[in-house]
Amino acid sequence: MKSRLRNFFMNSGYVAGVIVICGIVMDIGVNITKFSLVTVTESYMDYIYSAIITIAILSFSIIALIAGMFSNTYYGYKLGEIIQFKESPVNFKKYIFWSFASIAFATILLFAEFNLCCVNTLTMLLFAVIFLEGKMAYNIYKIMVDESVCYKLVISHYKTFPQNGEDYNLYKKEIERLFFALKQYIKANDSEGKNNIIELLSELDEKMVVVLGDSNEIYQYFYSQMKECVYDISNNFGYNEMIRDVIKIYSNLPESRYERIDLYVIPLQNMRFWDDQMLVKNNYFDQIKEIDFLEEYEEGLVEDSEIERIFYCFFENIIKNQVCTKIVKETIIENYLWSLTKFYWKDRNDLVLPIDCIGAINIWHYFVLKNENVKERNYIFNVLIKELLYNNRFSRERKFFDVLSLMLQSFYAYAFYEGETLTAEYREELQKTFMQPITNATLKNFKISTLIKVNIEEILVSVGNRISKKSNFERRFEYYPPFMMVKTVVWTQEFNIKFMFMLYIIYHSEIGFYSLYGRFMDWDNLDGKSKLEILNHITHEFDYNSRTLKNEFQEECLQFSVVLEHTYKINDEEQANLFEHLREEQEKLMLSTIEDSGEIEVDSKEIYQSISDLMEKDQIFGWAPEFVSESYIKYTTPVCIGRKEYRTTINTARTLELAIIEAVERYIQRNTNELELTFDMEGIKRLLEFICENNFDARNFSYTDDWALAQYRKEQSFKALVDMQQGIEVISTPKIFPNMYFNKEHFKFNIKISKIEFENLTLDECAEYIEGSKCYNGFYNIDGVLMPKEKAILSVQKLFCKESYAFKLMVSFQKDDIAHINYEF
Repeated sequence: MKSRLRNFFMNSGYVAGVIVICGIVMDIGVNITKFSLVTVTESYMDYIYSAIITIAILSFSIIALIAGMFSNTYYGYKLGEIIQFKESPVNFKKYIFWSFASIAFATILLFAEFNLCCVNTLTMLLFAVIFLEGKMAYNIYKIMVDESVCYKLVISHYKTFPQNGEDYNLYKKEIERLFFALKQYIKANDSEGKNNIIELLSELDEKMVVVLGDSNEIYQYFYSQMKECVYDISNNFGYNEMIRDVIKIYSNLPESRYERIDLYVIPLQNMRFWDDQMLVKNNYFDQIKEIDFLEEYEEGLVEDSEIERIFYCFFENIIKNQVCTKIVKETIIENYLWSLTKFYWKDRNDLVLPIDCIGAINIWHYFVLKNENVKERNYIFNVLIKELLYNNRFSRERKFFDVLSLMLQSFYAYAFYEGETLTAEYREELQKTFMQPITNATLKNFKISTLIKVNIEEILVSVGNRISKKSNFERRFEYYPPFMMVKTVVWTQEFNIKFMFMLYIIYHSEIGFYSLYGRFMDWDNLDGKSKLEILNHITHEFDYNSRTLKNEFQEECLQFSVVLEHTYKINDEEQANLFEHLREEQEKLMLSTIEDSGEIEVDSKEIYQSISDLMEKDQIFGWAPEFVSESYIKYTTPVCIGRKEYRTTINTARTLELAIIEAVERYIQRNTNELELTFDMEGIKRLLEFICENNFDARNFSYTDDWALAQYRKEQSFKALVDMQQGIEVISTPKIFPNMYFNKEHFKFNIKISKIEFENLTLDECAEYIEGSKCYNGFYNIDGVLMPKEKAILSVQKLFCKESYAFKLMVSFQKDDIAHINYEF
């Protein structure tokens, strides 16, 4: 009830109307009853009328007087414009209308007084005019002294912005207006005004998306305006404040992720041109390192990929700054790496590594491994390793060892494996960087090899974890030179396994004889297939006959150990023991993971349908499932041994498809006409005569296109042959390779499946099959696993089967429907 009453009194038109109506009601009562409390003279009416005219004219004067005072701008709008909003409580048009209406109504009442009593109405009209003009004056005063009223009016204005029509220029004008105001508030260091403009821009964005949809032009213009402000926001209010403002503004815009990150890095890119004073005064990293405490980061509005780009751009532009002095630059770099390598950043469960770890790895990757400036590379290497040591020498957190393992493995890849993309000279320089000593006030001749040696077991665990998870994170280290489209892949699961095994061998004396797979991997949570794959890659580095490591692998270990400055020695007996340990686990896994699928069941109809689908997919010309004939030729395939797991419907259909096509080719070669051609004038004349004597309407080759006949192209017979060939359609016959002329309507074939058999191998057949896999000491190599003969036979019996096929080939073409070509050279 109170709110309704308040709303009523807020509407000045309603109140004025009620006041006038009260006067009219009283005058009606006086005119009907002829009773009045007070009798007034004619002069009273004149005074009241004059007062109404005076106050009404006074309102015009007030409007004219203060019109020139509304040049002040609020949030991009002049005060005069804000007052004219339909949401504004001060509407000059409305007050002018009421003033003229009150004068006119007062005049009518004055004339009517000669016949009727209008005193009360005229008096109440005076009160109504006083109320209206007073209310206008109060609203004007309130707007002029309370800026928040202007802000609320502008917000209301944007919420009721046009919903219909794609008025690009209207929105462009509003964008210009607001960004002009934003620049003014930034210049004045007015935080409250800046925040209000940001709120208004967000409201405008929401309307733009609804009205203009995916109009890329307006969003690009919006981005260009915002781009001019982010640098000043960062300097005046702070870098993190700029991030909050960008998120707020772009919260309603579609597909804004890449524009946001481009805006984030603009202030960082300007750091490249800062002098010492600017760098010391506005060190953005003091704020950047606290982004993970922002509410926007907690809510996922700042993505980790954006933080990664921010970390990288900050460091890159400091490094490339040629304006500041060396002392200031090195101080900022050292402070940056000192903060980054503390690895305090809040973890996110969806990340392989926290973002500060990724930031450190990116510096290693781009400014050490890929840096061609040797002096700069050596300096960054020294600082990075020094800060890693200082900040993590007592740390047992997994993320530190993950970073160290990636740094070591990526160095190994660049220095030893990227021979296809990096020159030998560059890789040698990289090795020298890696081996350089670090000396300062607290360290003397410290080397990264010491850091690795002390933490080698934890490094192996980190590598093992990546192997267990089949991580793709390290693929970012794959080096692609700008001039190469393709290269040999280095970062594979096999490379990870080999690297881990190499470290294990090099540091064997420090680690001891721990189970390589059980100690350093999440072995119990791996499936049998993954375990076998890992063990197969490891045992591949052994010579199966001698049970020792292959010479080439030992040579690789030796080269790497020189760079690591660690002398390793693992004798033949230790190698053999290690191999036997791995082999036993392989054998156990192999026997436990093999499942005997028993008899393989086949459905001939399903396989035939798959054959037909493959024929159509491969566009095999002549395949006709609807063609049936009582005449057929029987074909069989030799009995062969294959893996049971491959005997699926589609694989069986593919095997039969190839057999059918070969059968068709053989039938053509043996049962159709043959034409022998040579690549000379005699061959040309023979083919010309052959075409004239027969009525073939299709061919799958062009004899005259062969370059061997180029010397005859001006001959009359050659030209006649070309003309004759043009009358015969060229039809492609994929996978049917004989060159031939044929009648296309008669070229059809189909099959009937006679037999598909898959039989288990007998023990004798298994024993015969494995003889080709015999290795040392009576062991047999079954899928990379060495096992005794009895176990090898049982494994083969579960893995393999005999397979044989038979089918009936039906063809519609006769001998004279096809002529296949044989060439004489």
